[in-house]
Amino acid sequence: MKFLKPSLGELEIRILETFWSEPGEWDVKTFHKMISKEHKVSLNTIQSTMERLYRKGFLDRLKVSHAYIYSCVKSREEFVSETMQAFLQEMNVDEPTFISAFLTATKPSSDSTLEELIEKIKKAYHDLRGDQ
Repeated sequence: MKFLKPSLGELEIRILETFWSEPGEWDVKTFHKMISKEHKVSLNTIQSTMERLYRKGFLDRLKVSHAYIYSCVKSREEFVSETMQAFLQEMNVDEPTFISAFLTATKPSSDSTLEELIEKIKKAYHDLRGDQ
């Protein structure tokens, strides 16, 4: 089962979370300064981790002079969606079972959160139907 094997390490996830919360294009040195405020990690470790994320297809990069500039390939929503789809396929879970489990596991913290979820479901439904 491919899904159940971890494909991302703790630092890789932390780097992706940083890209999602601070969107942009970053060279390794600048990114290291930003992330090392919370995590004591060497520049070389950040560089090799960003290289791994590039090889795994999570980051894109462009060589500028002697340095690479990295950017995130997928948004958090795209990443979560693809991860969930892979899990559903691998575990052979049908959509009604998944949606039921999701609603059982998710406890919206407020009415506005629930309303936001309902709007996203409506949008996805209309997108699937091709409604304008």
